[in-house]
Amino acid sequence: VVDNAIVTTDQIIYHIENGEKRQIASALGAGEVGSALLASTLTTLAVLLPLIFITGLIGIFFSSLSVVMSLAIASSLFVSLSFVPMMGSKTFRTQEDRLFIHRYSKRFLIWLERHYALSIDWALHNRKKIIALTLLCALFTVFGFMRIGTELIPRSDTGSVRVNFRLPEGTRVEETERVAKEIMFYAMDNIPELENVYIHGGSSGGGMGALRGESSNTGSAGIELIPKGERKRSSFQVASQLRQYLESKAGFEAVSSSVSSPIMVGSTSKPIVIELYGENINELLEVGDKIKNKIEQIPGAVDVEITQKASRPEVWVDVDKERSALLGVRTNDVAQALRAYYYGVEFDEDYWEGEDNYEIWLRLEPEQRHSWDTLNKLLVPSTTGEMVRLTNVAKIREELGPPEIHRKNRQRLITIELDTEGRSLGEVAADIKGVLKDIDLPAGMRTDVTGDVEDLEETFMQMTFLILLGVVLVYMIMTGQYEAFLDPFVIMFSVPFALTGAIAALLVTGMYLSLQGLLGIVMLVGTVVNNAIVLVDYVNLLRARGYTMRDALIEGGERRLRPILMTTLTTILGMLPMALSRGEGAEIWRPLAVSVIGGLSFSTLVTLVLIPVVYSIVEEKIRRKPRFVEAEGGTSQ
Repeated sequence: VVDNAIVTTDQIIYHIENGEKRQIASALGAGEVGSALLASTLTTLAVLLPLIFITGLIGIFFSSLSVVMSLAIASSLFVSLSFVPMMGSKTFRTQEDRLFIHRYSKRFLIWLERHYALSIDWALHNRKKIIALTLLCALFTVFGFMRIGTELIPRSDTGSVRVNFRLPEGTRVEETERVAKEIMFYAMDNIPELENVYIHGGSSGGGMGALRGESSNTGSAGIELIPKGERKRSSFQVASQLRQYLESKAGFEAVSSSVSSPIMVGSTSKPIVIELYGENINELLEVGDKIKNKIEQIPGAVDVEITQKASRPEVWVDVDKERSALLGVRTNDVAQALRAYYYGVEFDEDYWEGEDNYEIWLRLEPEQRHSWDTLNKLLVPSTTGEMVRLTNVAKIREELGPPEIHRKNRQRLITIELDTEGRSLGEVAADIKGVLKDIDLPAGMRTDVTGDVEDLEETFMQMTFLILLGVVLVYMIMTGQYEAFLDPFVIMFSVPFALTGAIAALLVTGMYLSLQGLLGIVMLVGTVVNNAIVLVDYVNLLRARGYTMRDALIEGGERRLRPILMTTLTTILGMLPMALSRGEGAEIWRPLAVSVIGGLSFSTLVTLVLIPVVYSIVEEKIRRKPRFVEAEGGTSQ
């Protein structure tokens, strides 16, 4: 937001130092840069405003941010063209500051401007070399995008580790609780960073627990660590230690150890979910086990789990329709009677003892409910009111059956879920898709990869569209501003090298390309052109005053170097605390700062050298009709 004010102030100071009065210098300075500031502000708004209208995950994250930034940038334009010139006409002075650091910084800037002018002159005499170097940068950008890992949202070191496990079907609550306590005692003895630990061992499987998939054989443990600044290990290292301990123990059907996310609260599935569709549940489990074994061999794939619970013993009561009809017993009456025997029947009235009331239930004793002999002796009612022995109208047998059946779009499926460690979500997902292609599935079966992978692909497509839309809008705005097509074309050459710098910065820092990193690239599309706009606009102004093209490029570059460096440094220094922060949750927004710092830094360096070269090529080789007097024989000033 200070960029516009910096450019305006610099131009006013320039005229004051050349002997103009403060009022005249303020009017001249603001007038000379006004069109450039308007264009640069509109280009920034062009990439921010579309974010307001995007729905889904991008809209949730960035709509409010884009509104605030758009209002702030629009306000900065108004201030830079009204308040800054007004204050400059009253307060700016010509005498040199006596501070030691200012004297030496001014000498350094003069030296830098002089050598930059020499660099432009060299570049204009070696245009082929400059173009060759830019092509190498473009190749690096393509290579970088192919090499960098991708993820939806960076993982944050929240200091909260959660362990979930599932024991074989039929495991009693007492045994599940014992295993949960073992995990708790291990954490207390072997994790020095531990602050609090809690466990949940087994559930009756009723109420909300049934909706969460809890039962007598499922349990969990939560480990809360001390604050991030007080420990040497991250939450991910602690989760890895717990995972290794759990994998060394036998008896688990499924187990996972992960760091709780501060964003995806309430999500029960893991980042990568493989859906296997088919009709026969046993065949699905067999093929699913083969897929699971192959995925476990993929580097970075951890906590691979088939969420479908193993088949458990069930008692099947097959009612003989002919015999039951002869005896007047209906199938519904058999079902109701068995429910009353084993689940129970609640009386309409409660038992009161003082002010306390107790529900009254009637059902078999626990010993009777677990007895085959009792089951064979049970009686069921007939339509005549007589009681008939159950074994006279039905066959009773023990079978294995799935405890739950999942369907999606009316198709039966099982899911294989996994987490990632040491590699990005996109890299692991790509390897999984390769493995699935090599597996020959039986007829009628198919697979689909969902979870965060599906959101990742959708989000990246939307962000790519936003980047392309931003490029088009920026070009259209500059075309309308300059009433020409070639000047915006020259300025747009600064955009691709913002991608180069952003990808290089992410690769050097070891970060993945995430939603936040892509937001940084979207912002860069609208901001990196600002320096080129300021440079090209001033070069055109000098040429309109009679400068030759070469002298205008050298003089314009030398004059615009200082505001370009100042605006770039203010943005970089503003982002630096976010990039260097190591506090709680800093990992989420760090890629945004790193991508902006890398993209803006590299694009600025390229702009200072490449834009003058491209400008000269366009003017000499492409533009047919000269625009300025010097092009028809004018002289240098």
